[in-house]
Amino acid sequence: VDVISTATNHSLDFGFSGIVSTINNIQKLGMDNIGTNKNEEEASKVLIKDIKGIKIAFLSYTYGITSDKKNLEESPEYGLNLINRDKIAADIKKSKEEGADFTFLLMHWGEVEESKQNEEQKDLANFLFENGADFIFGTHPASIQPMEVRLNDKGNSVFIAYSVGNFISSREYKNSNI
Repeated sequence: VDVISTATNHSLDFGFSGIVSTINNIQKLGMDNIGTNKNEEEASKVLIKDIKGIKIAFLSYTYGITSDKKNLEESPEYGLNLINRDKIAADIKKSKEEGADFTFLLMHWGEVEESKQNEEQKDLANFLFENGADFIFGTHPASIQPMEVRLNDKGNSVFIAYSVGNFISSREYKNSNI
């Protein structure tokens, strides 16, 4: 494991100090995180990893939080990458400008107990596709949701997984153990 996405609905369960502590621990282990940031400088950067000569950008966003809304109000705006179309489009564009061959987006979206993507996920996937995403991986729903491959205007395949489901969970969810 080299990269961990930390943008989830639980990112602020322990406030901004929890984000900072989590990032510090991930970095101490020699890994990178995406989706949460300790400061504005980190928030302005796009993580690009060179993997066997292929440059891959990693971006991560969440629909919101489920903890006390006060945690979001007291957190700096840069702390958590919330789904914001303007920011996402700018980040995808920046990843390409900085030389990424491929841009992976990890989207924390959808309804936790649903086995099919909702209209909001479909609409956002269309937006990401149209703005240059190369791979779209959804999380949050506990079950696997549909996957598809589309051809972009360059003739390249774009993979979309609306939800990759839970690998392990402390809770049982409808449709997650089938």
